[in-house]
Amino acid sequence: MPDPISAINFRMEQMGLKEKDLVEMIRKLNAKLHIPTEVLIQDY
Repeated sequence: MPDPISAINFRMEQMGLKEKDLVEMIRKLNAKLHIPTEVLIQDY
């Protein structure tokens, strides 16, 4: 199984998404689900 970053990069490439799109998704998760940004962008 791929690591999470590789899986995300692969799917984004398939869907024609750019890094900018991912940033917007993170902002929406923060705003709508009230998940702290620090949690969403931390190193693993």
